[in-house]
Amino acid sequence: ITLGGTLSGTSSVTSVTAVGNNYTVLIDVPDAGNGTLNISVGTGIVDGSGNAYAGGTSGNYTIDNTAPVAPTVGGISSGTFNTNQTFTITSEGGASIEYSVDNGSNWLAYSVGVVLSAEGTYEVLGRATDSLGNGPGSSSTLITVEIDKTLPTATITRDDASPTNADVVHYSVDFDEDVTGFTTGDISVTEDLAGTVGVALSGGPRNYTVTLTPSSGSDNGTISIDVGTGIVDAGNNAYAGGTSPSYVINNTAPTVALTYSSNPTKAGVMTITATYSSAMVGTPNITINQQGTSDISGVAMSGGATVWTYDYTVVSESSPTYLDGVATVSLSTIADASSNNAQAPTNTSFTIDTKVPTATITLDDSTPTNADTVNFSVDFNEAVTGFTTGDITLGGTLSGTSSVTSVTDEGGNAYTV
Repeated sequence: ITLGGTLSGTSSVTSVTAVGNNYTVLIDVPDAGNGTLNISVGTGIVDGSGNAYAGGTSGNYTIDNTAPVAPTVGGISSGTFNTNQTFTITSEGGASIEYSVDNGSNWLAYSVGVVLSAEGTYEVLGRATDSLGNGPGSSSTLITVEIDKTLPTATITRDDASPTNADVVHYSVDFDEDVTGFTTGDISVTEDLAGTVGVALSGGPRNYTVTLTPSSGSDNGTISIDVGTGIVDAGNNAYAGGTSPSYVINNTAPTVALTYSSNPTKAGVMTITATYSSAMVGTPNITINQQGTSDISGVAMSGGATVWTYDYTVVSESSPTYLDGVATVSLSTIADASSNNAQAPTNTSFTIDTKVPTATITLDDSTPTNADTVNFSVDFNEAVTGFTTGDITLGGTLSGTSSVTSVTDEGGNAYTV
C-alpha cells in the first residue's frame, strides 16, 4: 500500500484485515491534519492460480480538522438606540451557529434573526461549529448595543434664596443621564420685570447651571424658566420639557415708623413701637438719647416680623442724669428677606415732661362783695388738659348753697372759674 494525497502531517498504514475476498486497510492520520488521502495497491498480490493483481488506486478522502472562521454578525452596529435592534449571523454552509449577548458568558443556538427589545446593554458575539464537529471557532468582533427607550428627566431648582434683591439669579438643571443639544435656545424666560433678561448656560453633559441677569437691577417682580424639548439622550430620546419654581425679585427698601404710647410722657413706663412695612430678618436694636447723661444704647427690641416694641422707663427729672425735654430715638439697620435694608425710621423723637404743673389762683372781683357771682383766675405754668368744673371744690364759711357755673379757657394757660 502506498499513501497519496495532500494530507499534512504523517499518516501510516496500521493494518490490513481480510474477510474473504474483502480487505480493510486501516490508516492512522494526524489529529490536526488537513488535505486529501488515498491509497495505491501494488502488484505483489496473486490469486490461487498465481495470477498477479495489476494494481489500483482508491478515491480521495478529504480530511478536515479546521474549525470555521469567525461568522459575520449583520444588521446591527455598536451604539445606543431607542428602537428594537435585530441581528443575523452567517457562517460556512452546514455549520451550527451560536450567539452570546453577554460577551461570551452564555451561548445560545442561533437559527433566525435575534431581536434585542428590552432596555439594557448587549455585548453581541457569534461563533460556529462545522458539520464535522470542528469548533466552535473564533468569535466574531464584539458589537455593543444599548437599548434605551426611556425619556430623560430633569430636576430644575433655584440655587439662590427667594425672595432676593440680587442682580443675578441661578437655576440648576440636573438630568438623570447625559444629554446633548441643550443650548440657551431651549430656555424660555417668564418674567414681569422691566427691561430684558440675559441668559447664560454652563455645565453638562448631565448637570447644568442657568444664569439669569435682568437688565434692570432695581425692579420688582418674578422670574422663572421653561426648558424645552430640543434635548436628547444617547438613545435620541427627547426630553419632555420642564418648568422651574419662580424667583421673587424685591428691591424695595422697607419703611419703619415709630410710635409712642404717650407723647409727651410723664415718669413711668412708656412703650415705643417700631412698625415695618414688611417682615424683617433679625432683631432691631434701639438707642434712646434723652437730655440727661443716662441714655439707652443698642438694646434689642421684642417682637417679630413687622412689629417690634421696647418698654422705656421714664425717670423723674434729676439733674444731670435725667432731664426733661426732647428725646431722640434711632434703630439699628436690619434687612428684609430679600436683603433690602430698612429705611431710616420716621417720628424719631418724643417729649419727656416729669414736672408737676403749678397754678396761681387769684380773686378776679373785689371783696367783700354782695354780687350774685364771683370769679377766680387759675393761671398754670404750662399747658394742661382735663380742667373741668368737676376738678373744683368750694370752701369757706358762706351760708347757703354755692355752685361752680363754668370753667373757661382764656388761652395762654389761663382759666376763669
